[in-house]
Amino acid sequence: MEGGKLGEAVSLFERSLVYRKLAETDPENELAQGRLAYMHGRLGQAYEQLVDLSRAILHAHEAIDTLDALPSLWSALEIDQAKSLWLLARLQRTRDESSESCASLGRAVTMMQSLDGSQRKGFAGQEDPLPAMLRQWAECDVRSEGPGP
Repeated sequence: MEGGKLGEAVSLFERSLVYRKLAETDPENELAQGRLAYMHGRLGQAYEQLVDLSRAILHAHEAIDTLDALPSLWSALEIDQAKSLWLLARLQRTRDESSESCASLGRAVTMMQSLDGSQRKGFAGQEDPLPAMLRQWAECDVRSEGPGP
């Protein structure tokens, strides 16, 4: 996506954080929490593409923390959580935080492995992200320090 259009998308996602109000007023509303986490995850990805690492990391953490607070996740939210963890792992790796990156990636891989292939592809039939995650996981030299395959 070219820079101008990506900037427009970021602006729309930022405005979509109105879910935050609903999520704050009803913390038990899993749908609102899930949508809020989804928006943070997409913003994290957009800021990654814009090479604004501090904002990307902030939104990745917001997505992860929001979903971590829920008592359980259905498969769509598990995918969102795993993708946000994978995003965080990439950002941590960019910042030479290899232990943290491998821990985040290990958690993402574990979540993705708990789902079947059709669930991992998502509703739009996207490519299964697990093979790419596993390739990155193979580069980690700290397997014994965190969860993983």
